[in-house]
Amino acid sequence: MADLYLSAKQKLAGASALIEDLEREIAAFNATEPHERLVETDPEGLVQEHRVRLVRPLPDHLADLTAETTEALRTALDYAVFAASRAAGSLRPVDTCFPIAADRKALDKVMAEKCEGVPKDIAQTILALKPYRGANDLIWGLAAIGNTEKFALIVPLGSVDSGLTFINNKTAPRVRWDAKHREIELGFFPIHGRFNRDINIFFSAAFGEVDGLEGRPVVPTLKEMAEEVERILGVMEEASSRLDQTAE
Repeated sequence: MADLYLSAKQKLAGASALIEDLEREIAAFNATEPHERLVETDPEGLVQEHRVRLVRPLPDHLADLTAETTEALRTALDYAVFAASRAAGSLRPVDTCFPIAADRKALDKVMAEKCEGVPKDIAQTILALKPYRGANDLIWGLAAIGNTEKFALIVPLGSVDSGLTFINNKTAPRVRWDAKHREIELGFFPIHGRFNRDINIFFSAAFGEVDGLEGRPVVPTLKEMAEEVERILGVMEEASSRLDQTAE
């Protein structure tokens, strides 16, 4: 018997491959060392401020890969509902979709307007997944990203590894990312101390003006979204299996 969920699974696999591409592109960007190190000494000559500034913008195609990934995940959900509706004997499987809404009331409206071909049992399964903001924010995020202009989708995010140390300083430096100036603040240190300059600096992407996701790192968030979509596909497939067993 043909796997009705094959198209959904292929879309999910495609999204996972795009996330891997995104990781590689971010690593390639960092390999170009797109930053400069800044050291400023206070007027009294006692303390130095160490910073790292991003001097090149993130490549435009990182936003494209992010959008393509979420589109693939969104489509995988639609395909899953189509497959489940067919398996449940829907006479109108083309009038189906996986609804995502801002709240439960809005979800009911979307279900009524765009999911007329979804059988009752499958509709109940979808409602139980709570695909709306405040209940399943990862899935809500797919819709939020889709409604965000490309220029506002991602912003830089800077970090360093745990190797940052300052000899003779009793407390570890407090590293902070200054998004406004696109700088990693490494901290203030006595000028005669010994600062470990052998640190790994890494710039990645965070979500920009995306409702509910602003400031979250892109790659880890997309991976969480892919895991949630995979879970939902499993739930839909299990629902189809239960209906088959009932029909028998």
